[in-house]
Amino acid sequence: VAELSEEQLIYNVKTLYVNILALQHQLSAQQSYVKALKALLADLQHEVKLGKKARIDILKAAADLEKARAQKSRINSNLTIVRATLAGLLNLSVLPDLEEVPTVPKPSKAFNTEIAVKNSGRYQYAVMEVAKNAKQVEKSKSAYYPQVTFNAFYGQNFGPNDSSNRYSGDWNNQEIWQTVVTLTWNIFDFGARKSVAQKARIQKKQSEKKKQTTALELKTALIEARTQIQTAIKEYESAGAEEKMTRETETIERVRFDNGAISVNDLLYAQARHQQATARLISARYACLSARFYLDYLLEKGKQA
Repeated sequence: VAELSEEQLIYNVKTLYVNILALQHQLSAQQSYVKALKALLADLQHEVKLGKKARIDILKAAADLEKARAQKSRINSNLTIVRATLAGLLNLSVLPDLEEVPTVPKPSKAFNTEIAVKNSGRYQYAVMEVAKNAKQVEKSKSAYYPQVTFNAFYGQNFGPNDSSNRYSGDWNNQEIWQTVVTLTWNIFDFGARKSVAQKARIQKKQSEKKKQTTALELKTALIEARTQIQTAIKEYESAGAEEKMTRETETIERVRFDNGAISVNDLLYAQARHQQATARLISARYACLSARFYLDYLLEKGKQA
């Protein structure tokens, strides 16, 4: 398994963190929903004893209660799994309670996509690979030229002077210099130089293509990330409006049910719709944060956010 980069690790931790917060809020909302259904079921059981309601109403409410309990169990299981995942990522045996974070959705700050791509570590690495392979191409070309080697030697010869020296018999030293220039030209190498040059050119082309692909992928991802933030904000606003309307509808339907104006089906439907809207609002709120975290990851600003 490939080791995560620092930015990837930060992004994963942040995403898991907000997912846990979202699941905690969803679990709390589901518990309130279960509690409301229990209260409704108790009221219906009392009404049936008084002969004001039919037993079928109890069965309908009980069925919705069991469904709500099952959903609560699923949310709790998901919460346990995500908490364990984050604990493992942070190398913790037990994950402590998490603090709430601000979740007011905000549009992303404007930035130049082209500049962001060029400042990206991934793109800069691709540029370095192109430069490195370009040097290899130039190096392979030099193999076709003669190789010039220069060697120099300096030493001192120490011993008795010969008879030609006026100080014959004395022990003196004499400096000795020696230089050699060698010119080597490999006329036939069975295609070895050609193979090396061809390989270098191929690697250069591959690195250039990789650079272009990296730039395109990053540009596309940045545009998608910015669009995801805008979509998440609109989803949050829509979910907020839906939650407000379904909450008011549930309140009205409860009064109408108590006055015998509607059936238990209508009330159960209103309660279920409000619960669904609440869950959607919670998910949308934290989805805005997750979308922003992804943009920070692409911009390599995970530490700053």
